[in-house]
Amino acid sequence: MEHIQQDFEGSSIELWEANHGIKRVIRGGCEYVVCENWERFQQQMADEKARARREYIAQQQAEAYMGG
Repeated sequence: MEHIQQDFEGSSIELWEANHGIKRVIRGGCEYVVCENWERFQQQMADEKARARREYIAQQQAEAYMGG
């Protein structure tokens, strides 16, 4: 398990979790993944989904109008 944790530390997953209020807690040999603020997390996810949708639509429009 230690080598897996070392691969995780400093990864993009760890950064994403930190930016979204996700914490990992180890108790009694078990690892728990918890969200510090569920409402804030849900809003961040909605915002990211909307931004990704806008970027996708803009890309599709640019390809349609610019030919590629």
